[in-house]
Amino acid sequence: PLVQVTLYGESLCPDCTDFTANTLAPLFQPDTGMSSIFNFTYMAWGNAVRHPEGVSCQHGELECQLNRVIMCAQQLYAGQDNWFPFVACLEKHPHK
Repeated sequence: PLVQVTLYGESLCPDCTDFTANTLAPLFQPDTGMSSIFNFTYMAWGNAVRHPEGVSCQHGELECQLNRVIMCAQQLYAGQDNWFPFVACLEKHPHK
């Protein structure tokens, strides 16, 4: 069976983006074969807080928007090898 791995993170958190770029991204490189032994889920919520008027994120509104994009990517592009490269790119270049 695959190892289940879940990251609870934030799209603009410096520690989360560093972990995604420097720890997770190398595991998804085709030459490692590592992504074939685990099932990865990114819960892009982190320190978000739900209020009666909406949601606020620790690093501002852009983070809330990018968190939604990450969650949608996982729903729309089944298979971690399909959506993770997009998420890694998004976190590497969030303001472009």
